[in-house]
Order: sequence, then C-alpha cells, then structure tokens
Amino acid sequence: MYKYFFVIIFTALLSWSSFATEDEDVLAAIIVLNNASLDFLGVSLSALSFLSETSPHSYRPLSYLKKSGKIELINELEKAGYLEVSSRTGLPDGQEPNEKFIITSPTEAGILLIASIKSQSYNNTLKFAPAKETASTGLPSAAL
Repeated sequence: MYKYFFVIIFTALLSWSSFATEDEDVLAAIIVLNNASLDFLGVSLSALSFLSETSPHSYRPLSYLKKSGKIELINELEKAGYLEVSSRTGLPDGQEPNEKFIITSPTEAGILLIASIKSQSYNNTLKFAPAKETASTGLPSAAL
C-alpha cells in the first residue's frame, strides 16, 4: 500500500520539478526523487522508466543491453522483484540463431507498479491539460 502512495507522491513531485527554472533546482529535485524511489521502491528512477516501457515477454539482445548499460537496470528490477528474467539463444521464430537474448516479463508487483505510474501520469496530464470544450457535449475535454 505504501508503495502506491509513494508513486502518487513521486508523480506529484515530478510534476512540481518540471516547473523549476534553474538547472540546479531540477538536478536537486531529480536527486531527491531518485533517493526517495530507492528508499521506498528499491529501484532507481532509471529502472522505473525502463520498467514502464517493458512488455510481457520482451526479447532484447544481450550484447545491446551490455553496451547500453541497461543490463544493470534489468538486474536492479529483478533483484527488487519487479521483473522476471530468463535467457535464450536465438528468437522463437528461428531468426538470429547465434545471438543471446534476455527475456523480461514484469512480475505481478511490476505490473501493478507500471499501472500505478501510468495511471498517475494520465491523471496529471488531465489535471494540467487545458480545458477545451467539445462540440458534442460542451464539457471540458479533460472531464470526459
């Protein structure tokens, strides 16, 4: 329960940090948010970003993950219990038979965390979106 409360606070702080005018203020806010993420969720902001882009049974070449440094994010998420990881050589359709792939799938906790992040992001978009009346209802579009 506390993890999802943190996601709400995290999203609000992230929205607030976008209004900072100085680069130093933004950097300080990111450091605070990253530390809070590590304390409450056990993963960094970069790992949360990676998790939010992960879909079930994603195949990624191990060579790319090592070169880009994303393998560390995968390890971080797996250790925290948000991602299941396995490996195989070649793709299921027979392509790339000599390439080693890492297969990632969000766990139940990972799926709930992704849903919380995306839900809060969507709610903040609606909150800050300019209200435009729609022709059919006359209601602000953010209210629909």
